[in-house]
Amino acid sequence: LAQCPAYQQDRQQSEAQRTVASESLKVLDRHAQKLIEEMYFCLRVHLLDEPYRMEEWGFDLKQTTGHIIWPRGRTGRMALLSIYIKQELSRPAALRLTRPNLEDVIVLRDEIKAIQAASRAGYTRRKKSNAIGYALSRQMTECLRAAGVFLISRRFNYRITHDLEKWGFKVVKRVSRAGNGALS
Repeated sequence: LAQCPAYQQDRQQSEAQRTVASESLKVLDRHAQKLIEEMYFCLRVHLLDEPYRMEEWGFDLKQTTGHIIWPRGRTGRMALLSIYIKQELSRPAALRLTRPNLEDVIVLRDEIKAIQAASRAGYTRRKKSNAIGYALSRQMTECLRAAGVFLISRRFNYRITHDLEKWGFKVVKRVSRAGNGALS
């Protein structure tokens, strides 16, 4: 019983860590979406005559129409940001796009990665604390059952009486199908 509060506190702290990280990720996702839109418009202007080259910066094009397929979900946005960073770093500094600032894109991607790791760590810690708490609960249940058997056999001579309530057990009189009242 003394072990339970530590695991309960760890579970609450890890859940709080995961929740804070999750909310931070939502804010960063919105920022990433705006940054990707800015990247798109700057590349459209820069590659006006060669829109197919936008694929080099991580944008997918629909072959039939030539329209951009926007990344879906955090995984798609992270992949696009990584390809964009790799492409821009491979170019000479004089030829790099001025907007958005490459450093801002790198910082955003790295921040999202760090917060994702914190969120996963909080989730893992919470699951581990829950598993330990459940194991302790099962162990305590077995100890209580054993204590109940011991009390009923040694103190009450295998008879269930209302005196068990003094030990914390709830004793209820039930009527059986045969009609006689029995304690349980």
